[in-house]
Amino acid sequence: MKIIHVNSVFQGGGVDTQTLDLCAGLIGLGHEVMLLVPPRARWVPRAKAMSGLQVEHYDGGKLGWGFELRRLFERFGAQILHGHHARDY
Repeated sequence: MKIIHVNSVFQGGGVDTQTLDLCAGLIGLGHEVMLLVPPRARWVPRAKAMSGLQVEHYDGGKLGWGFELRRLFERFGAQILHGHHARDY
């Protein structure tokens, strides 16, 4: 499957650790995984160091966010969208 994980914080902490662990596990099972995070998030280098993980960035307001997510969803051909924080939905 093709899965997009969305994490609008990604500064470090329990949810962010869980996000990376889940991405790694899904990649290990053979899924294609994209992680969508803010461009200046502190944990971006950790995500980019993960083999097989496609990291994309978004930066904008709520309206721009919806358009960006739709564009990435269609381009990637995602089947699942998983938000990790309440605001990601």
